[in-house]
This record gives sequence, structure tokens and C-alpha cells, in this order.
Amino acid sequence: QPSGACGQCSATNARRCAGPTSACDATAGVCVGCVTSATCAGAKPACDATTHACRGCASDAECGGALPACDPSGACGVCSATNTSKCTGPVAGCDAATGVCLSCTSNAQCGGTKPVCDTGTSTCRACAGDTDCAGAAAGGACQASGACGQCSATNTAACTGATPLCDAAAGACVGCLADAQCASATSPVCDGTTRACRGCVADGDCGAAGKAACEPTGACGACSATNAVACTGATALCDTADGLCVSCVTSADCAGATPVCDGATHACRACAADGECGAATPVCATGGACVACVAGKTAACDAAREVCDTASSACVECLASGDCSGSRPVCDPASHSCRACLTSADCDPKFPVCLSTGACAQCTTTDTSRCGAATPLCDTTGGGGVCVACLGNADCGGTTPVCSAATHTCAPCTADGAPSCPDPARPACQTAGPLAGACTECSATNAARCGGPLPQCLAMTGLCGCSTDAACGAADSGLVCSGPNGFCVPGCGTGHNGCPSGQTCTAVSGVGDCVAPTGCLADADCASPVPRCDTTENVDRCVQCLVDKDCPAPFVCASNRTCVECTASDQNACRVDLAGARCVAGSCGCSMDSDCGTATSGRICDAASARCLPGCRDDGGNGCPPSLVCTGVSNGVGTCHPASAPDGGADAATDAPAADAPSAEAGADAPPSDGGAGAAGGRDGAAGSDGAAGRGADGSNALSGGYIAGGGCRCDLPGTGSPSALALLVLAIGGALARRRRR
Repeated sequence: QPSGACGQCSATNARRCAGPTSACDATAGVCVGCVTSATCAGAKPACDATTHACRGCASDAECGGALPACDPSGACGVCSATNTSKCTGPVAGCDAATGVCLSCTSNAQCGGTKPVCDTGTSTCRACAGDTDCAGAAAGGACQASGACGQCSATNTAACTGATPLCDAAAGACVGCLADAQCASATSPVCDGTTRACRGCVADGDCGAAGKAACEPTGACGACSATNAVACTGATALCDTADGLCVSCVTSADCAGATPVCDGATHACRACAADGECGAATPVCATGGACVACVAGKTAACDAAREVCDTASSACVECLASGDCSGSRPVCDPASHSCRACLTSADCDPKFPVCLSTGACAQCTTTDTSRCGAATPLCDTTGGGGVCVACLGNADCGGTTPVCSAATHTCAPCTADGAPSCPDPARPACQTAGPLAGACTECSATNAARCGGPLPQCLAMTGLCGCSTDAACGAADSGLVCSGPNGFCVPGCGTGHNGCPSGQTCTAVSGVGDCVAPTGCLADADCASPVPRCDTTENVDRCVQCLVDKDCPAPFVCASNRTCVECTASDQNACRVDLAGARCVAGSCGCSMDSDCGTATSGRICDAASARCLPGCRDDGGNGCPPSLVCTGVSNGVGTCHPASAPDGGADAATDAPAADAPSAEAGADAPPSDGGAGAAGGRDGAAGSDGAAGRGADGSNALSGGYIAGGGCRCDLPGTGSPSALALLVLAIGGALARRRRR
């Protein structure tokens, strides 16, 4: 013991305390019946503090908790005659004999599993049958649990409409008890909590054979977007809209002779019209298959496979070598694709040469033997070799000076300037008349290059020049036109322009010079059009030029101090594709066809104007470019046209030069007359050896209304100014010989 004495038990050792004395009074060290009332119950709920034995209660103070009232029997109860604190509700009284609170006076005060108020005991009890539940708020059916409910296993009269079944355990009318009782396709599941039919939310809600997949609609189906396990064999696809395993969902699931998925049956079938076929195979063939193409329907065949193989209804690159070109000219019969030639045997007879590039060619740059007259040149720009009429503008000429980049044929120009007339010296496209189609220096609508001593466009030649004095200036300008196809030079005379104020004209007849009364000592004494003072002669006089720079380019200063287009020693301004390459009386022009270009230039020398014009000769002169032929020949002169074109017709004679066109030698070789004049003079007998216009033997200007072209002559016999008979004879013989050589 805490006191040091030995006892029956202690606070830490109560092993000897058992049976009726199972508790230890630690103070006394003795085993007793109880220490506190907590170890007592029933009819003896209180522990006697003296005897430490359980006994009946003596007052409510010895009771508590759920049993606060001391009954006359000594037991603690719910209530007593003197203690009804636990009795509440409609009836607050106590049955003192039993110590039980009175709980009801009517069924309305009862519920749960004791819905009936026993009138004998005033306590709630379980129902004994449906009669006990008549009028009960919970329902008129007595449950096995003793509670009243809507229904029971033996009474389902109240279960109708949307809740036709009885959940006997809950005593309630419900919509379903099992999934089998849910008939709606989209509500196939009986909810275990609400006992109402609902849609599935997961595959686990579905279990019926053939309907194991939950659809987005809530219905259970054979398959879904996430569960197609059941779809096998002939119905291997899932129609997620209906939850059915089907043969096809779209036409992409079909092929061959049954390319269309039927929207109703979801089975593949034959097509009935083109509209049922897709973009890659847009044509419904006779057998019901969708194909890429058939005869007459090749829209699906693209640039890479533009030919329809009607045997297979497929778009292919080629069926025959005629469908191929370039460096892949041969059609492989097995693959229907174009390939390079391997040998010349692979090539078509029209293109018989197999090149190292793999192309079949009609010709090569060094072999044009298979090219005809109309297409004499070989175009190799495409990797092969094709006979064409021209490769560039240099192969064309005359009235068809432009080589078409598309067709490689010579064609007329169509507009001024590049690309139709790219040469800056010949920018004008002739659109009418005998020159129509040719590129010239100027035209009726484009005289931009004309001016100065060449003020107007001469329609018949397409060259800048003058045809009348009026074109050169006013009546007192001191300028005259050197001839019908000439240029403006200083001069004056009766029937011609006169002199500026202060100058007088030296001409008695024909054309003379404007001179100042007192001559000149310096340029200041001179005026336009003769602004320079020439002091090199015995008589100082005003002249047009002393050196080339006194003349407007490209004119040069001739020995007679007049600005001219050219001289015998300076013909830089003369071109074969303009007036001509020869200097004729100070003007660029021609005296033979070679002055106008090569033998295939399509340009000839017109004797009437001594100028080069589009044209050709059938013999003894210039012909046409290789792809053109000389047609419409009249008097030996015609026009160049494509080889397949009809004859030149009525306009052929328009371009034809006179048959007796003067020769070059007539001017170059003729000796000067005793007046010092050369045969090429621009005024009668007056030109010196440089071809420039000069004076007659009598010292006068001898331009008497005529223009001497190409070294020939116009003979006026005014007496002292006429050329000698010998000179005329030499000129005539020279011209005849030249004509003979040209023919």
C-alpha cells in the first residue's frame, strides 16, 4: 500500500479482486463490490459509500444521463412520478409503473418504423398491416420493417404512371428496379440511387449483349468513338452517330467496283453518277467504279498526267511518243511515262536524231539538211532541234522584220519602238502602204528622228529628208531642198526659196548662192545659213561650214564647204538598213543591191530614188531571208513573203526599182568634166570627186530642178553649163556596164 503496509489489493494491483468483489478500495487495500456507481446498474444503480456494495437508488440525485429518474423500485428510469424532464413532445407525462414516457395520443405523432400510436399504451409501435397505415402521410402500405410507405411487396396499388414499380426495401414507387425495365434508347440505365431511367455516362453502364458501348446520346450501342471492339469482319467500322458496326461510314471506306458508301445502309455500292465520285476519281464508269477519266471526261488529268488511258481509265503522262517532247520524247509503253531517247531508233521519223540530251531532234546547229525552205534554221533552245523560219530578227527583213519568239516565224512589226522595232535608228513601224510591216527611220505618224537638214519624213522610203524647198524653211531662209529625196542645203533661185535680208542670190536660172555684197573678212560678217567666212579662196565668201563640227551630226563638211550626209571618204552615216551604204551626191543611198545588205537581206536598191527599200529580185540581185520567198515578181522585182504564203500580188510592183537602176561605178569611176565636176554631182555636172554638190563649168550652181541619183545623170543643156559629149558618153557606158554586171 502507499502506506507501506501489505493489503488485498492496491491502485496498481487488483489481481485478487474478482466476482462479487471485483473492485479495489485502494484506500483500505480491500476488494469490494463497487467503488463508484459507474460499476452498478439495473435495480441497484447506486454504490454505497460505506459498504461499497451496489444498492437501489434513493433519489434522482443518484441517477443521471439517459436515466435521470429514481423509480420506486430503486432502479433509475427515463421518468418517474416526480421526474418527467425527459418526456417531451405532444404528451409530456410518465408511466410511473414502467418508468417510460408517454409518446403519443395519435398516429400523427409517430413515424419511421413505429408509425402507429397504440391507444392502450400511448406509445408508437410498428404497423401490423396495411390497415394500420390507412391515411398515413408516408403511404398506405405496411412495410416489413413496420413502417408505412407508398407500397410494399404485397401492396403496389399506388405505383402508376412514371413510377409503376415498388421498391419494397424503401417502400417507394419508382421508375425502375433494373436496366431491363428502361425502354428508352437514350435512357437505358436504371439509376441505383434515384431508381429512375437515365442515359449511360460510361461503357460500364452498358452490359447488354451487343450493346456494350456508351454513345454520346446516352444510349448503349454496339460501338462508339472510343469503343469499337465489337466491330469486326464485314462490319469493321463504327457509325458513331447510330452506335452500329457497319461496312462503311464514308465513301473513303469503299473502293473498286463499289466506291460509294450508301447513306441509308452504310454498305458500299456501285456509283450511279459522277457526283458520287471524289476529286481524284471524278468519273462514274459504266461498271459502277469511280475512275480518273474516260473518253471525253479528262478534267482530273493534270499537267503532269494529262492523257487518259481509256483502257485503264487512268490519267497517264503519255500513250504514244507524240504525247512527249523535249529531253523526254519517248513514251514507255509499260509505265506510260515519257523518257529520254536511247538511240535514234527510239525517235519519230519526223525527228530522227537522238541527241546526247535525250531529246529527239529534227536538226542540229550543224545539220539542217532535213529543214525545208520555209523553215531552214534549227532552233535548239528547247533542248532538242526543231526546224524554224527564224531564230532572231537578223533572220528576217523587208516588211517582215520581226522574228516571233512564240512561233519562230518572220512577222511584220506591230508598233513603234522595242520590242517590235528595237533599232533606235529605225524606230518607226510602217502600218500602211508599200512599206507596211517594215521598221524605218520615220513614218507618217513618227517623225521624231527628222529635223535640221532632214526635216520631214518621206513616205515612199520611210527616211528623213526633204522633197520641197518649203520643208527647209521660209521663202527668205536661203535654204533649198537638194532633190525629191534630198536634204536641205544653202541655196536660192527663181522658183526656190530666196535669201535672207542683206544677201543677194547669184542664180540667173536654176539654183545659186546667197552672198553678201562685200564678201567677208571674218565669221561676224556672215549669217545663217552660211555663217562661216572662207578666206582660203581668192575671193573671201560666206559658206555653210569649214570643218565637220560646223555641221549637225552626222553631217560632215564637204570640199565645197557645204554640209552633206557623206562624202566619198566619209560614209560613216550610211547604213545598209537605212538609205544605203553608198554615198550618192552627198546623200546616203545606193547604186546597187549590195549597198542595201546581204544577198538574203530582203532589201534592194530602188533606182528611182537611189534608196534602199524592202524587196527582192528573182535573179541577179538581193533575195529574201532564208525562210521567205520572192513573190509577185514584176520586171524582175518582187516582195518577200513566208514560203507558204500566196504570191505577192499587186503590190509587188510598188517596191520594184527601175530596170535600169544606175550602178555604183557610174559615180565612182566617171572622170570629171573640164569644169572640174565629178559625175556624182548633186547639181548638173558640178560635183567634185568627193561626191559633194559643186558648181558648173561656168561657175554657176547647176541644180535646175532635177535630182541626180545613184551616179546617173539628168541632162539639161543651158549652153555653157552642159557637160561635154565625152563626159556624157562615159557616164552612159559606165551605167550600162554596171547594169549588165548586176544582172
